Amino acid sequence: MIILTIIVLLVSCKKEIPAKKTIQPNQTTTNNYKPRTTTEGKIIKFDSAKVVSLNNKSLLAFYNSYHFETVWQIAKKRNVFLNAINNCSFEGLNPNDYSLNKLMKFENSFAKLSDKELVEYDLLLTKSFQKYINHLTTGKLSPKSLYKDWALTENKIDVNTLLKNSLDTDSLATNLEKAKPNHIVYKRLKMALLLIEKFPNDTIKKIKFNQKIVLNDTNK
Repeated sequence: MIILTIIVLLVSCKKEIPAKKTIQPNQTTTNNYKPRTTTEGKIIKFDSAKVVSLNNKSLLAFYNSYHFETVWQIAKKRNVFLNAINNCSFEGLNPNDYSLNKLMKFENSFAKLSDKELVEYDLLLTKSFQKYINHLTTGKLSPKSLYKDWALTENKIDVNTLLKNSLDTDSLATNLEKAKPNHIVYKRLKMALLLIEKFPNDTIKKIKFNQKIVLNDTNK
């Protein structure tokens, strides 16, 4: 009897393992959802908990609309995006911000990837795409954190709709090009950047600013 009591106590004291958080596909799309097919590769369905664990609302919303299935099956579309990241320095951006090296490792061994790795690659492609488009259209820094009197309206874009349209049609390259700012000042800055890149390396140390730049301010 004593032994039985001890066993019961031990069992009751065991810590409960929290269940993985999952969500059901968006109900608004469930009724109209048609099973997808592909002419290349394979579509892999995965557990929603995989996306939930990344704590990324935009990523979650995107894959929710696809009922948590992989979307980057077509090699041509992957290469278009990878090429855009590889050349994003011409837009004043850094390829390393979009996990280029890791993406290329996945791509170079794509045929040998397991289903688990294919899902991981798919998620990383989408996450990098979202980040790249946001940086390309709205910038990496918030102007309001640099200038007190910044009053220009932020350029907003629905990244998920853009990506969905790009993947569901043959418009990825076109949409990536259209996402680039078309302002004359931006174009001139790009030309200036190309010119600066041709200059030889210098040894001038960077000037650090710890305060905001204010009009008519002096160093006195």
